[in-house]
Amino acid sequence: MGTRRTNAERSEETRTALLAAARALFTERGYGATPTEAIVERARVTRGALYYHFKDKADLFYAVYTEIEGLMMQAVARSMAEAEGDEWQRILTAIDTFLDLCTAPDIQRVIYVDGPAVLNSALPNPTGLTLIHQSLERLQERGYIAAQPLGALARLWFGALVEGAFYIVQAADRPTAKAEVQHSIERLLTGLRITP
Repeated sequence: MGTRRTNAERSEETRTALLAAARALFTERGYGATPTEAIVERARVTRGALYYHFKDKADLFYAVYTEIEGLMMQAVARSMAEAEGDEWQRILTAIDTFLDLCTAPDIQRVIYVDGPAVLNSALPNPTGLTLIHQSLERLQERGYIAAQPLGALARLWFGALVEGAFYIVQAADRPTAKAEVQHSIERLLTGLRITP
């Protein structure tokens, strides 16, 4: 005889199914072309289940967006932690990982195409900004960059990376665009370096 699932377990399975279905459909069709009926059909749940977990389609999109962003930042942090070399090289590896991730279809569509339009001012406080700030702190502590307030610098770096991602997403030749962005970002970072 099988183990009975609790209401909480069933509820979490339903929420997970909705997120997976929405992520797939938002990636394939885009936010505007994805009706909630298609999401509940793909997830094999009722419309009531959708509205039990999310107040509307935009709320579901926000959950998909934050899930993808979180997974991106986990991958970037993991690549930095596992990279060979010194702190400088680990940051270059993290930048490379981030730019590679920007070519994934779900990241392109949800984060860089639909995200700004759908969420507008409701865009979450990016975990990437925190990761950049921490990386700059480590570079400063180890003497790679001069002592300076890092708040503005972290935001500028974050902006450069995000704009680089937009450039890649909008390019006809994404591998070339990625190489151009990576080269430019590395040149900017090298401009801050005070030790060889």
